Amino acid sequence: AQGIASAIFLVASASGLPSLVTTCTLLFICLACLGLCNPNANALALAPFSTNIGSAASLLNFIQIGIASLASSGIGLYKSAGMPQIIALLTITCAVALVILAVGTRSIGKSVVAGNSDPGPMPH
Repeated sequence: AQGIASAIFLVASASGLPSLVTTCTLLFICLACLGLCNPNANALALAPFSTNIGSAASLLNFIQIGIASLASSGIGLYKSAGMPQIIALLTITCAVALVILAVGTRSIGKSVVAGNSDPGPMPH
């Protein structure tokens, strides 16, 4: 859904059609999808780790913050006042995430099921 919404947003922005209401609606849809996908993607990325999960979570967040800072610096290099660069960034990062998901799904090869082997507290 996020890929479709960001692609529609990119096409509408490139054609110069979106009004304020359309821009806010499409931006809300993209960010809502991101809010739903991010926690699930983090859980999926950390699922294979049973030991050193704290280090894996730290590395995951370090990579996320590093990519976000590079993307924000790249957007800051453009001197335009419009939103096409931001919308293109949303679309490109969504496409990259889909490629990573496709490659990662093939390389995992097995389902990860939460076990009941450790009676300790469950993280939320």
